[in-house]
Amino acid sequence: VHTYLPYWEGKTRPAIYMTFADASGGTETITDQIIITRLDFLAKVGEKLRSKDWLRTIRNFKQRLAFFVKEFKDVQKINGYKLIFRFLSKALTEGEIDFTFLHRILRKEIGTKKKGGKFPQLWGYSYIKAFFEGR
Repeated sequence: VHTYLPYWEGKTRPAIYMTFADASGGTETITDQIIITRLDFLAKVGEKLRSKDWLRTIRNFKQRLAFFVKEFKDVQKINGYKLIFRFLSKALTEGEIDFTFLHRILRKEIGTKKKGGKFPQLWGYSYIKAFFEGR
């Protein structure tokens, strides 16, 4: 986020374009899309992440999201990915964090690990904290 931001001068303003596509059959259909123009905000988030163990932080949060999707049935996994895309789009474009979604992830993870007799360790949320510090 911080190192690879495009630099600009003049009238054009850089943006990051992200799409969510559904591949069914032999075709892909774009079901959702976002355009990120607040690169200054993402640069601040990147600086906060770089001041800590940024690679581990991102990897831990990525694993948490993967665990959330893994708990869906095979047919429903696309819905889990859609929820994650909407969560990330709000975080990346507006800096808003959907705590209802995070609570859902935590509930699912804690419930699953308790059933297995394991003590859940909740890592990876310093990624979200960087969004708050970047404001």
